[in-house]
Amino acid sequence: MSVRLCYENRSQLISRIGAREVNHTLVFFGGYISRNPLGGEGLSYNTDYVIPVDTQSRVAYTGIGTILKQAMRRHNGRATVNAYDPCMTGDGPDQCRAQCANVRSLAARWAFGRDVFDPLGALIVYGYSAGAFNAAWFCDDVSRTHAWYDFASRRTRPARGQGSGSEVVIDLLITVDPSIDNLPGGREASLTSPRMVRRHINYYNRERNTPPSRITEESRHQDHYVDNRPRTGLSHSDMPGATLEGIQFEIYRVLNELMGAGNSARISS
Repeated sequence: MSVRLCYENRSQLISRIGAREVNHTLVFFGGYISRNPLGGEGLSYNTDYVIPVDTQSRVAYTGIGTILKQAMRRHNGRATVNAYDPCMTGDGPDQCRAQCANVRSLAARWAFGRDVFDPLGALIVYGYSAGAFNAAWFCDDVSRTHAWYDFASRRTRPARGQGSGSEVVIDLLITVDPSIDNLPGGREASLTSPRMVRRHINYYNRERNTPPSRITEESRHQDHYVDNRPRTGLSHSDMPGATLEGIQFEIYRVLNELMGAGNSARISS
């Protein structure tokens, strides 16, 4: 579930199971690099972009959305999916991160809206290519701006306060071939796994000259599992399709763990 449930909240939350559907959420970041500081909600083609959204981003978005919705057939639940395609601009990774902040903020407002965010459900974040950096930065943003879920108001807030609540977590972060090489200094940019992520699977295209700094460090901690999964003999554009099977396994893993813990609805017959 997308909160780190405190003991005093468990009975309050579990008692609500069965009263309604459980909602699982996917936030998707497509990736491309452009000198035109455009971008926004949806993976839509726009001729004003210097470089349109990579077709492979749409392929991955459609595939993962289908996987999640198919998984719901085995759960008494529903899935909500939204995608964002911020351009990666600036004179370096730090400036790029700042210039894309408004799109990540838009994504967070959607994901943590009253009709979307469900503490019982899974919260999954995906990013491909340059979008992998935005996916990781999005998780960092969430840890500051939506860090605490209040059960009374059913809303998130930046920090813990009075009242009954729990820490917000990302159940699954998938990053596929992180790359902002075309930005100044982008070749050496480091992708760091945010601590609030429970499980981070990082697929990357192994090259002889792949900088170690670009790949997040592995961790095997129960609350922060990070796994690098290299692929060889593939092009950058092949990676979204080539990793869909593994991503399907990871999504089912998260949902089945929620069911096994009694935190999700039972599998329907």
